[in-house]
Amino acid sequence: PWKGYFHLFYIRNKAGLDSIIAHAWTDSLGKAWSVDTMAFRPSGRGWDAKKVWAPSLQRVGNLYYMFYTGVDSVGHQSIGYATTPMLGTTNTTWTRNLVSAYTAFHTDWADTVGHEVANRRSFRDPFVMPDPDLAGRYLLFNTGEDRILFPRYVIGVARNQPGTLSAWTNIGKYPATDH
Repeated sequence: PWKGYFHLFYIRNKAGLDSIIAHAWTDSLGKAWSVDTMAFRPSGRGWDAKKVWAPSLQRVGNLYYMFYTGVDSVGHQSIGYATTPMLGTTNTTWTRNLVSAYTAFHTDWADTVGHEVANRRSFRDPFVMPDPDLAGRYLLFNTGEDRILFPRYVIGVARNQPGTLSAWTNIGKYPATDH
C-alpha cells in the first residue's frame, strides 16, 4: 500500500463519453473501496486529446509516474505519462508530460500506419516495471500492431534511457505473442 492505502487505477468508459482513468482506494482489502470515477481525463489536445486508458504506476524517487495510453484527435495511440508527488485519495494533481514518451515510430517492429483500423496507429497498454538486471532502470512492455504481420498484435519491450523516463530504447518484440 502507498501512503497507508491500497490504490487501484482502472479504465472507465461510459456510453457517450471518452475513456477515462478512475481511481479507487481502501485502507484494508476487507473493507469497501472509495472511488473517484473521473480521476484522470483526456487532455483535450495533443497526444492524449481524446482518450486515456491502461494505467501503469511506478514510484521513482519522490514522484509517482502513471504511464498510460493516449489517443490523439485523429485516433493514433501512443504511450506517455503524468506525475504527481503525492498519491492521495481525492483530487490528486497530475502533471502531464506534454509529448508522448514512446510511440510506434520508436521501434522497428510496430506498424506506423495502422491497418486494423485504417490509418490509425495501434500502440498501447503500457506496463512499466523495474529492470531486474539493471538497478535504476525500467522496462516498458506494451502492445502494438506488428508492421509485418498486421493486423496482428504483438508484445514489445523497451528500456528507459539512463536518468529519464521520457526516452525509451526499443529492445524488440516477442514474436510468440502475436495473435
